[in-house]
Amino acid sequence: MKMLVAAAAVAGVMAAGAASAEPYVDYTPMKGAWDITQVHVEPGKIDAYLTGLKKTWGPSQEIDKRHGLIDNYWVMVKLDPAGAGANIILGRHVVALSSLEPDKARDTAIDQENEKMLPKSNSEQMVKGYNEYRTFLSEGFYQPVELAK
Repeated sequence: MKMLVAAAAVAGVMAAGAASAEPYVDYTPMKGAWDITQVHVEPGKIDAYLTGLKKTWGPSQEIDKRHGLIDNYWVMVKLDPAGAGANIILGRHVVALSSLEPDKARDTAIDQENEKMLPKSNSEQMVKGYNEYRTFLSEGFYQPVELAK
């Protein structure tokens, strides 16, 4: 009898999951996308990594904001950073997917501003140091959706 009840419950859950959602009825895709990067940093090196991000990644995001590529960015640190998996997550909101298309003038200007902010030789040295204690786990673009009420 318990097996029958369990099987019925599983079938009910599967049937509910089989119903397909309809865009603009059940949810509405939002403009832009979130570029999410998951990183594992050795727990004892998180402060050093955050300090480095403050000097490099943060200013480069400000440059991207000035050029209209993104409108928001953030860094999150896992409360229990000693566990497995990502313990730092970087996010940046791309204003429009079309902004990912190449634009020679814009991209060249961004590159020049980044080089001025942090010359390549300094940047390469910092990245070399990071690579001793950080591992990129994943990066991907996620499109937000608003669920219908």
